[in-house]
Amino acid sequence: MNELTNLGVAGVTLAILFFIVRYFVSTLTKKDEYISTITKEFSTIVSNHLTHAVKVEEKMADSNQEVAKALLELKNEIRQMNNNNKRSDNS
Repeated sequence: MNELTNLGVAGVTLAILFFIVRYFVSTLTKKDEYISTITKEFSTIVSNHLTHAVKVEEKMADSNQEVAKALLELKNEIRQMNNNNKRSDNS
């Protein structure tokens, strides 16, 4: 009878241990899924920010190019005005 009681206690202990391990594994799986979701969301946010930054840089480069063209035209216009003034002074 003692052996049967010990066997029953061992069985119950084993069953409890099984449920604890199963709960632990289930919790780890949920945490892993949560971390994967957060990582994907973070990656999406970073990707969106990088895409936006590239677009802003491209627009800035285009604007800088337009300003450089305008400055070059202005410089040429000033040179031409200076040359015209020199010619009229020499006449």
